[in-house]
Amino acid sequence: MPQLDIAKINAAAAGWWTAEENEISRLSDADFEKLLGYNPDPASGEMPLSVREALAATAGREIRSGVAAPAAVDLRNVGGKNFITPVRNQLSCGSCVAFGSIATLEGTTRFVNNDPNLAIDLSEGHLFQCIARNQGRNCGNGWWMDPAMTALRDQGVVDEGCSPYSPADQQCTLCAGWQQRLVQIRSYQEIRAVSDMKNWIASKGPLAACFSVYSDFSAYQTGVYRRTPGSTLRGGHCICVVGYDDGQGAWICKNSWGLGWGQAGYFLIAYGECGIDASMWGVVPGASPSPSGTYVPLYRYWNPGVADHFYTTSWAELGGGRYGWGYEGVQCYVAGGPLAGLTPLYRYWNPAIGDHFYTTSWNELGAGRYGWRYEGVQCYVAPGQLPNTLPLYRYWNPQNGDHFYTTSWGELGSGRYGWGYEGIQCYVWRGPSGVSGPDDVPATFRTGSDYPDAAPGLSGLVGPTGGGGEASAPPIAGVGVPNSFRTTDDGGGEEMVPSSFRTAGLESSSVMPSTFRTAAADVATSAPTTSGCGCGKRQR
Repeated sequence: MPQLDIAKINAAAAGWWTAEENEISRLSDADFEKLLGYNPDPASGEMPLSVREALAATAGREIRSGVAAPAAVDLRNVGGKNFITPVRNQLSCGSCVAFGSIATLEGTTRFVNNDPNLAIDLSEGHLFQCIARNQGRNCGNGWWMDPAMTALRDQGVVDEGCSPYSPADQQCTLCAGWQQRLVQIRSYQEIRAVSDMKNWIASKGPLAACFSVYSDFSAYQTGVYRRTPGSTLRGGHCICVVGYDDGQGAWICKNSWGLGWGQAGYFLIAYGECGIDASMWGVVPGASPSPSGTYVPLYRYWNPGVADHFYTTSWAELGGGRYGWGYEGVQCYVAGGPLAGLTPLYRYWNPAIGDHFYTTSWNELGAGRYGWRYEGVQCYVAPGQLPNTLPLYRYWNPQNGDHFYTTSWGELGSGRYGWGYEGIQCYVWRGPSGVSGPDDVPATFRTGSDYPDAAPGLSGLVGPTGGGGEASAPPIAGVGVPNSFRTTDDGGGEEMVPSSFRTAGLESSSVMPSTFRTAAADVATSAPTTSGCGCGKRQR
């Protein structure tokens, strides 16, 4: 573009914002336009830029009216928590729609999980260079929001490591096993009422938005951007709105031009300016598919006669409840078969104390010791946190001789009613509804009003509030087998069972069966949800 007159822009900005020459403002017109890429097709149903500007200008006059949302929200600092992933750089490719969409999904996933440290880095390359490319889009002609959101819902995207982004029109490149690494949204919504936009940001997470970019915007440094007279339209651009401030009359936005532009990659833009709030798009994260592409429920049972909790992926084992076990509900969802990146959840039974035990560490009990008999691989789980997974907490009650596993920190917190907290056993998937745990489990371990307010690894999982609960759970060092598992002397001459049932290499993983099967008799005819395991009855 022609050399910008920075002094003239600053004078026209009248103190609202400050312009400064930078590597973006020094680009030619053609090169600058490669940093944009929002180009709605008239047949798509999305508003042209001119219509967006006119509509937003009207909305801007009403935007300060009282709404239920707080006067200011910044998702980079919610009680000290930053839910927004790092600023990216789309470089010389009109892929802004992909970057704005992915930033919105990443930030929303962190926000709804109440986990600012959730490791999520999704692939803009997959969304743009694979999916958009198949629709005839490229770095030169850009894309628009509705097909991008539809793709996130219907197809999903992989992580950045599986399909690295490159600012070029290139062939779609995906890693081996990419189908097992997809993350999808459950739904999306285009929001046109400004009050709804604010309420969404305050309660559900960031929004994707698109606006008209004028020549002066390239030189933005700080302040609340407003188009200055004499600036020329360069094209449309999509970004992620991470907050708003009624005091400044502005939206807080995350751009995709790297950390060297604006306020370390961010900018503020005035309400009603350049079409920014004609509409915005919000996403509802879906359950990350289990790597097999389907969900397998892990059913939970309780037997008061032997004081034992039992978990199985086979509805046929106990169905709606038999042999003294009462059905409590779907605890969570797991993978039904062995796949790359997952680990087996081994299952054991101790008839002397009437206890089922589940672990991801073969070294804890190996082929069976200390009274526990090895039964097989119950299912497959994630050894570390993945998008839309949640921790499976493990407890031990020496009085009852019972191991208990739950995705709800609110059930036992750091330990009560005789159960001692041992740590996070593994990570499991949310159900098709996107939730898991206490909402799915009927009458069970309810602790009345004694619920904590937060849990380790997933502080968004909370039970009903009430007195007596911890303010937060203790930090968990690492993932997997805790060091605190102990039982009483099993009569075998050992003073105590060694830490975490370590077998010191006495058993080799090569002897492990590949699956879990029981007798085929007494099979239930139906289940509350589909099951990926056709197992037989369970009788003790």
